[in-house]
Amino acid sequence: MPTSLLFDDPSAVRLAGLDPVLSLLPDALPQAATGPTWELHDVRWTPGVSCRLAYRVRMSTSSRFVAVNLTGQGSTQHDYREDPMLPGLTSASDPTAVEALVAELFDGPVRRVGVEPVRYRPGSRCVLRYDVETAVGPHRLYAKAFRPERFAEVARLGSTLAGAAEGLRLVPELAAVWPGLHVMVGAGIHGRTVSAVLGDPGVPAGRRARLAHRLGDLLARFHEQHLADAPRRSATEQLTELTVATAAARSADARLADRLDAVLDLLAARVPAAGVDVLGHGGFRAGQVLLSDDGRLTVLDTDGVCVCDAGRDLGTVLAHLTWQGVRLPNERPVLRGAAHALLSGYENRAGAVEPAALQWWRAVGLLQVVARRYRRLEIQHWSDVPALMDAAADVLGTPQSRSAPGGATDLLDIRQMSKVLRVALARSAGSPPSVEIVSASLLATAPGRRAVVRYSVRGPDGVQAVPLIGKALTESRRARLLHEHLRLLYDGPFGAGDLRVPEPVALLPAQRLVLFRECEGTPLDQITEPADFEAGVRRAARWLARLHMSDVVLPRTFSLAQEGESTRQWAGTVGQVHPALAAPARALAEGWATVAMSADLVKEVPIHKDFHPGHVLVGDDLCVVDLDEARRGDPAFDVAHFCCYLELGGGYGGSSGTAAFLDEYAVATGWTDKGTYDPFCAYTWLKIAKQRTLGRGPCRATATARRAAEVERALVKGAECLRR
Repeated sequence: MPTSLLFDDPSAVRLAGLDPVLSLLPDALPQAATGPTWELHDVRWTPGVSCRLAYRVRMSTSSRFVAVNLTGQGSTQHDYREDPMLPGLTSASDPTAVEALVAELFDGPVRRVGVEPVRYRPGSRCVLRYDVETAVGPHRLYAKAFRPERFAEVARLGSTLAGAAEGLRLVPELAAVWPGLHVMVGAGIHGRTVSAVLGDPGVPAGRRARLAHRLGDLLARFHEQHLADAPRRSATEQLTELTVATAAARSADARLADRLDAVLDLLAARVPAAGVDVLGHGGFRAGQVLLSDDGRLTVLDTDGVCVCDAGRDLGTVLAHLTWQGVRLPNERPVLRGAAHALLSGYENRAGAVEPAALQWWRAVGLLQVVARRYRRLEIQHWSDVPALMDAAADVLGTPQSRSAPGGATDLLDIRQMSKVLRVALARSAGSPPSVEIVSASLLATAPGRRAVVRYSVRGPDGVQAVPLIGKALTESRRARLLHEHLRLLYDGPFGAGDLRVPEPVALLPAQRLVLFRECEGTPLDQITEPADFEAGVRRAARWLARLHMSDVVLPRTFSLAQEGESTRQWAGTVGQVHPALAAPARALAEGWATVAMSADLVKEVPIHKDFHPGHVLVGDDLCVVDLDEARRGDPAFDVAHFCCYLELGGGYGGSSGTAAFLDEYAVATGWTDKGTYDPFCAYTWLKIAKQRTLGRGPCRATATARRAAEVERALVKGAECLRR
């Protein structure tokens, strides 16, 4: 059951300063919310977008829910039975309508049906309790109402699971499915949640340990089930969802954001390889398992079942036991023992779990708990979050935020890196140079993707120290590719003249580190003088023309199918954070690829693939950086990508900058559009929408409060490109 949430007028005033959406909170609270008949039941805060609250209103003999929705346009309220996203709830909560429906489930006449709402998440789902009186006695059922678009899959998987596990009695008996109402009905079970028993100081510790062992065995038996066509959830998808889910925590606590980035970076560097697939619960924890009066264990809330790694459920349940220990410090030793007993019970049946994978999933589970505390505005628990972050760090080993992603070498340890660099340069130069790193500083880090370090190194050019840039990547393959890209381009079209790429120095495979000489210059998107900006844009066009007209053969090729899958994932990310924009994001993801595939074939040339003004350094020479994604493809891709980011920048980067760029590029190459420029513009605007959503890339400076509007603007721009 949902935790009772603390929320009052002082809390609302405190939260109002975090986000413009929450500034409406003090005036939007129901007038009776501080009285004895109102209690806050559920909250979902999406910074800059909305805050949805559900209040339980208790009356003398019954209760109901009231939903309050806050957005940038104001606040609205509605009774739970009028939820527009749950159209079947009106009838499913009407005793007269329910009486007619449940009559088919019993042999004798139904005398009366009592309907009581139990749980409610506005716009998502609602659980109702039916107390049915028949001639032979009372019966209890639970109904769960879903959104129509989710119902078909949930009903199919739920019915199959209930039938497959019937002999094992793993889940409640399925009493009925009402497609017209988008409702599933299950038999009621009287008992306590396993979570409540494990945290009960009145229950002997030995009994609690035995119960935890049984819980582990139950999970192993659940994992043995099979459901055809259950959706698959990968570790990478889980990490993406987690990154989105932490947006509220970042908005509420800037200092916490740094710790989150460090752990997310470590998680992304250690994503476990795909293991043995099992049927997972999707959100397994002790609070979703009932211990009935007759001692049976039953798994609840199985509408999120999926095919996944076994570590997902194990990590989640262990993380929630840790969270329970944080909230119940006196019971912490017993709960630690329960965690060990649970894992033992699981492994006794299913076999040993790979330790590194379990650590990864357990840390993910802990960060999910952290994210939930902020999304639900549980301010009474925010002071407990550091303990959860410490637990995640302990599970993974203290995060080495200065390390190469996934590597053991501290990139900022001057003595250690001097030894490593000395060996690497000796290998590439043919003789051991006298190399010494004078200083090292971390320039940038992107969780799960890269870390960038600036070294001042004495030795390669004699006594004078020279600046080198080290780029550490999460995968050895990516590091090798970047080094190869730089080598091919520097040895080819960009090794001489005033249009350049960074000069590669060495590849350090063990550290997944690419070393190259630092390029001097000002990023084009930071130049404010109009004449200098236009001159920089024209030079950038000439650089791109030289790349596209070169005969360099890059290792990889652009794939429309692969990019189509990527854009569908981007659309999913946008939809998770901004549900109202899910449909236009999906339409844009599907539309650009369809149009691009129907265009004329274009000769493949070397392309940058992430060419935008921030990657163009303007000085005496013009140097283009960040060639990680370079490959062979349609030249229109780079052209469209650059022009969209010019328009995104506004100011001097508007239509005049775009016109100058296109004019200079066409003169240098003779390029004409073969029908792919507009689709690639649509692709880029969807990419920008995703970056706005996550606050990443060139869009990282966007204020949280403006993100929703900027995401919508990007999607509108993308749709316009497809209509041209």
